[in-house]
Amino acid sequence: MRRTWWAVFAVMLMGCPPGGSGGTGGGSAGGLTLVGGGSTGGGTAGGSIAGGTAGASVGGGMTAGGGTTAGGTSGGGTAGGGATAPVPFRIDQLGFDSPWAVITADGVKHVLFKAAAPQPAVFYAHCASNCASGTSWAISTVRAAPSVVDDVKLAAGPDGRLHAIFRLLDASSASAPQPLIYATCAPGCSSSSTWTQTDITTVVADNFALRGSLVVDTAGRISLLTSSRSSTADAWLVSCGSNCSASSNWQAGLLRGTDGSETLATQGTTLHMALLRPGGGFVYRRCASGCTTGANWQESTFALIGSAREVSMTVSPDGVIALAFNQGMVQGAGAQKLAVWTCDSAASDCLSGATWSGVRFATDDDGLDALSLVSATGGLVMLHATVTDMQLSFCTTNCGDGAGWQTQVIDTTAQLAAEIDPRTVQGCTMGPAVLASWYAGAATAALGPQGEGLFVWSTFIRRTCPGSTSPTRLPGVGRVLVVD
Repeated sequence: MRRTWWAVFAVMLMGCPPGGSGGTGGGSAGGLTLVGGGSTGGGTAGGSIAGGTAGASVGGGMTAGGGTTAGGTSGGGTAGGGATAPVPFRIDQLGFDSPWAVITADGVKHVLFKAAAPQPAVFYAHCASNCASGTSWAISTVRAAPSVVDDVKLAAGPDGRLHAIFRLLDASSASAPQPLIYATCAPGCSSSSTWTQTDITTVVADNFALRGSLVVDTAGRISLLTSSRSSTADAWLVSCGSNCSASSNWQAGLLRGTDGSETLATQGTTLHMALLRPGGGFVYRRCASGCTTGANWQESTFALIGSAREVSMTVSPDGVIALAFNQGMVQGAGAQKLAVWTCDSAASDCLSGATWSGVRFATDDDGLDALSLVSATGGLVMLHATVTDMQLSFCTTNCGDGAGWQTQVIDTTAQLAAEIDPRTVQGCTMGPAVLASWYAGAATAALGPQGEGLFVWSTFIRRTCPGSTSPTRLPGVGRVLVVD
């Protein structure tokens, strides 16, 4: 039986009743805690994926609440009940980064990512059933890199075909254009030979930095929002409507020469975009056709205040546009706070600031490095990280204010440290690390046709070795949580 996505996410609250909500314009929902008395760990390795299902169950459930937010009230909360809840497993490929997740209409879950081991390459992981267990996933290499994989993007078309774009860097010829590869595969993408790969480097003369997003609209048109390496403050759209394995069918257009590319979403055949201006603040733009031409875009008459490293945008099937980002070092109480803004495009063109409403979450640096927002009819789901926790927030109503949101901790840096001691990863040459901690990196989220959720994020280590006064960033592993 088909379930609504919010009914599936109720599983995340089993053993942990909802905490108090944030007030209007006020911040995150009151406290919720995933792991109660039960212990984590205990899973066995599963192929190249470590940890299996991690074997944890929620124990008695910790008391929820305490989540006082601006304009809201403290959540009361009661003791949890003791039901089993999903926990993340690991993908133990060193340097796991830049993950992109999709769930196709057949329910198959797909993740594209880059990693440095066993060799620098683009990797593809997929699972058709029992996907909360790491042993159910298969991983294959899509393309090895000469030196480094710069970045990867993944999207699925309306027919279920997968579309990927990635850049391969060769340190021995850094001055030459670096290969920009488009790869596509129908279901059953179990090896590199099943992917048709096309070099589209010549679409533009400059090297793309692959900032931004890759989307496929309902007509099958592929669109990539990115920026060039020579000017990361510009915005390009790279697009193809059909037969995209032929490089001649790709077009590229410079949309703005002064605004940095950020994020792109699609509804039907309309593209929606958020651009970060050099002086700070996001402008909203939309385009119905001919979108590689800058003049075909409409732009908002306002800017949403913020300056973020991570920004995520989504459009629900019923036309609600949502944009999430950390506001950065802005003036006032909103500094370093995660904000979510929404507008109903079915009721307006969203080009006026009066048509948008927003909520601000309470924790500093929330969503600064890991942030992904996805939507379904009736609500939003957001994967985001604080300094110590990976959190899952969702709302089914009133997403433009704090009252509609519930937040769940799904992973902690302490939990990962209990599985892998960060001091032992690529050990220091002069003895044990003085300080070493795990942090969440890039994040991606996807919702499936039966309401299931796929949440993937990278990790990294900040470590200080003996004799050093500054920390070094080290590559980490992947984390995956599946809610079926």
